[in-house]
Amino acid sequence: MRFSQFALLLAAILVSPAAAQQTANPVTAHYRTYREALERGDLATAESEATAALEAAQLNTQNASQVAALAMNTALVRLSAGHRAQALPPAQLAMSLAANPQSHVDPLAVEIALKRASLRTGDQSEADLLRVLGSAQEQTNLAEFVYDGAADLGSWARQQGHLSTAVSAWRIASHVSPGDDDADILSRAHALAELGVALFDLDTQAASSPPQQATPLPLRNPAVHLNTEVYTVLLEAARITQPLAARPAADGGITRAQLLYARAIAFATAELSRLAALSVDTRPLPRLDRSLVIASHSGATLCNIRVIAQPQPTFPPREVNAEHVAGVNVRLVINDAGRVTDARVVAAVGGPAFEQAVATVAGRWSVERAPDAPTRAPRPRRREQALASSRRRLKGSTRAASISAFGVGLKLALTLSTSPISSSRASKGAMRPRYAPISRPTALPARTRRASIAASKFESNSALMNGMLSLKRAAPRLWLLSKKVAAHCGSP
Repeated sequence: MRFSQFALLLAAILVSPAAAQQTANPVTAHYRTYREALERGDLATAESEATAALEAAQLNTQNASQVAALAMNTALVRLSAGHRAQALPPAQLAMSLAANPQSHVDPLAVEIALKRASLRTGDQSEADLLRVLGSAQEQTNLAEFVYDGAADLGSWARQQGHLSTAVSAWRIASHVSPGDDDADILSRAHALAELGVALFDLDTQAASSPPQQATPLPLRNPAVHLNTEVYTVLLEAARITQPLAARPAADGGITRAQLLYARAIAFATAELSRLAALSVDTRPLPRLDRSLVIASHSGATLCNIRVIAQPQPTFPPREVNAEHVAGVNVRLVINDAGRVTDARVVAAVGGPAFEQAVATVAGRWSVERAPDAPTRAPRPRRREQALASSRRRLKGSTRAASISAFGVGLKLALTLSTSPISSSRASKGAMRPRYAPISRPTALPARTRRASIAASKFESNSALMNGMLSLKRAAPRLWLLSKKVAAHCGSP
C-alpha cells in the first residue's frame, strides 16, 4: 500500500462531519506527528509519538478499534530504532487483537513483527521467524513486512555467526523486492549484497574449518569449495545499482546507491581474487565495467587521468601475515585543477587495521592527466565519480583491489582488496519503518520504501569477518591494473 493512498484516506477522515472532534482527538494529533517524524527520518520522535498515540487510544474506549494498528506502529518503529526488547509488549498487544476483524491489521504481518521482537540467543526464535517469513513471502500485500523481517533476521543471524540462517533470510529478502522503482531496486541490491556476504562467510568458514592446518583446505583442493554464486550475486547487486549510483547527490555528497555500489564492487573484486588464488579459472565469469564518471557541473569536459597512489599503504605485520582477502574503497574528491581536495574510506573489507593503513595515506595521493589522453564530453546523467580497478600482487597469490573514482572535480574512490566487505547497517534503521493507519477498513498497509529511501543513511562497517581465507604472502604492494580514470580536465 502506497503512501499517497493512505494520505487520501487520512484527509477524508480529517474533513468528515466529525472533523472538529477528530482534530481535538489526542490520538489523531500524536499519530500525525508520528507520521511527520517518520517522513523526516526522526525515529526518536516517531517512537515517542507512536507510544503517546497508543497510550491515548487505550484511555478511550471509543478508540478501541485503533489500538491494534497503533500497537503495531509502536512495535515497528521500536524495531527500526533498534529497541527490540521494548518492541515486544506492543507487538504482543497487537497480536492479541489481530484476530478481531475490526482491528484492521493483518495477523501474519503482526506475527512477523512479534517474531522479530522475540529474537533471542540460544532458543528457537530464529527458526520461528524464518518459518513465518517463508510462509508469508508469496503474499504480495505483505512484501514490505517480509522484506524488513528477512533483513532484520539476516543481520541478526550473521552477527550471531549463524550463517545458514543469514543466507536463507537474505534470499527471502532478495525475492520480495521485485519492483522497478528506485526504492525496490536499492532494497533488492542491498539484499543481494548481504546474501553475497553471508555466502562468502559460509564458504570461507567451511573452507578454513580445520583449525590446526597451517595451509587452509581451499588452497589444497579448490574444486571442493568453488562457489561462483558468491561472485555472481555480488556482481548482480552492483549491476542493478549502477544506474542509480551514476546520479549525483544534490548536495554533492555520496548517495546510498553509490555506497552500496562501491561495497558490492569491492566485495565482488575481493571474491574474484580469492577464486584466482585458489587456481580457479575466472575467465568465464561475467564482468562489470566498474567506472562511473559524473560531471560536477553542466558542460564539464572530461579527460583521462592517472591515479598516483603514493605513498603506498604500510600494513601492520600482523595483518600482512594474517588470513585476509581485503578491500577498501576510498573516495577522492578532485577539483578542476586536478588536486585531491578530500579523501576518505567509504567501504572496507578486511578489518580496521587494513582500512586505517589506507586512510592514513590516501589524502596524499594525487592524479595527473594522461599525456596521450584526448578530452571527451561527458555522457548525459553521468556523474562526478569514476571507478577503476587495481590488483595487489602478493607473493604466491594475487589480490584484487578495486579503485573507485568518484569525481567532483572528480571524486575518485580507490579500492585495495584482501577480504570481504562487512555488512552495512541498511536493515538496522536505514530503512524507515512501516506504519499502520489508525482508521482503515482493510488489511494493514505496508510503509512505502520510496519515502524511506529519501532520508536513509547508509553506513559501512569494517569489522573483521568470520572465517577469512588464510594466504601466505610477502608485504603487499599496490599495483594499478587500470591506471587511467576519466576525470574533469584541468590544464594539461
